[in-house]
Amino acid sequence: MESFAIYLIKVNIALIVLYAFYKLSFSKDTFFRLRRIMLLLICVTSLIYPLIDFSGWTDEYAIGETFTTVYNKLLPEVLVTTALPVATTEVEVTTWQTGIWVWIIYGLGIGMLLLRNLLEVSKIHRSLACSRRYSLKGVPVYQLEDVGEPCSFFHWIFINPIQYSDKEIDEILIHEQTHVRELHSLDIILVQLVILLCWFNPFSWLIRSEIRMNHEYLADKQVVTSGYDKKSYQYHLLGLAHQKSAITLSNSFNVLPLKNRITMMNKKRTKE
Repeated sequence: MESFAIYLIKVNIALIVLYAFYKLSFSKDTFFRLRRIMLLLICVTSLIYPLIDFSGWTDEYAIGETFTTVYNKLLPEVLVTTALPVATTEVEVTTWQTGIWVWIIYGLGIGMLLLRNLLEVSKIHRSLACSRRYSLKGVPVYQLEDVGEPCSFFHWIFINPIQYSDKEIDEILIHEQTHVRELHSLDIILVQLVILLCWFNPFSWLIRSEIRMNHEYLADKQVVTSGYDKKSYQYHLLGLAHQKSAITLSNSFNVLPLKNRITMMNKKRTKE
């Protein structure tokens, strides 16, 4: 347990430091593919680096001397006695009990999130089973029976075409095909694993938000560069502001806040 606790601390520190670096370095540019790479690297690096042994890369003697110097000069002397063995035992028991409760709460958090993710997977499975698969303008899709926003998960695209005009359907298909083609669902699965492990760290949730928004920036850019009118597309997005996807794990056509997406579409492209 102690080694796993140290691993968790290192992972969460890495998430905080790397996220801060990302916000300072990439949050204002339009290099969306580079952003995606950096966000994925934050997740992977945070999970892997604590498992790497760096001791062979450094001078162990020099490090030992440094710790000895710090200990002798900065830390106070501690006189160890056996005068209060009972009090010491009570402190140890209290610390042990506190540690047990911390792990119980941590485990409950993981269990609740895992259950939620399993429910989301079951929703996707139910949507696949209840939807009719057909070809819409040459693109295989699953027709949603209820009134909900279009969404996709891996290679499955869900849409109710009755709700939209012919032009809007074209925009939606380009948008969702971008999610499918670029495997954005893999990013979501990876960051969900990070959240499962570090659910108590708000920075893990912020990273997921950044990843999802960056997916939308990439898909929006593809729609605009495909020749569709930017203003008309933005009005289309605003018209979907009241709709909400029933599947949290999916890549949804309408992801709030729309203001950020519209601002990014109108932003001048960053010079390389």
